[in-house]
Amino acid sequence: MSEKKRRKKISIGLKKAYLEGRKKPFVLTSEARALAFWSHVKKTSKCWLWEAYRDEKGYGKVTFFQKVTYAHIISYKLIKGEIPKGFQLDHICRNTSCVNPDHLEPVTARENMIRGFSPCAINARKKHCNNGHFLNNKNVYVRKDNGGRQCKACLKNRRALRLEEKRDEINQYQRDYYKKTKGVHRGYSAIV
Repeated sequence: MSEKKRRKKISIGLKKAYLEGRKKPFVLTSEARALAFWSHVKKTSKCWLWEAYRDEKGYGKVTFFQKVTYAHIISYKLIKGEIPKGFQLDHICRNTSCVNPDHLEPVTARENMIRGFSPCAINARKKHCNNGHFLNNKNVYVRKDNGGRQCKACLKNRRALRLEEKRDEINQYQRDYYKKTKGVHRGYSAIV
């Protein structure tokens, strides 16, 4: 049977089940499910584009074995097999609607985040701070509350500036206090 006829047969079966009001259409074989999946893929010279439903970020979504999942995950599983435990698929081509398994690489969640374009990823890739100091293990302070990185040299400069500002305030307070008390200090009063 030709591929075109097989696709038509699957399509007719799904429509028939829908019109009859069945909650679950007839059970398709794995081969038929795969064929139905690949019918939504447009192969170009670079990427294989998912043409069915896409979410707001452009990732293809599909219901496969009564479970909604990402199309690129199904594509990878159909061609290359299971994704290693603790890994995610990263689009090497940076096209979120691509389902070409050769453009997908299993990576850790951290690696996937660093390869992205979020503010966290951009900051994680920085080699120098905004003032030009090199960010290495010796010159970086990692915050305990959120894990953010801070340049130790810039932190030291900020603290020195704050201390200088405070020093001026303290000196002014002492001068004002001395003027108010007219020479009375350290708990002793002037003899009249």
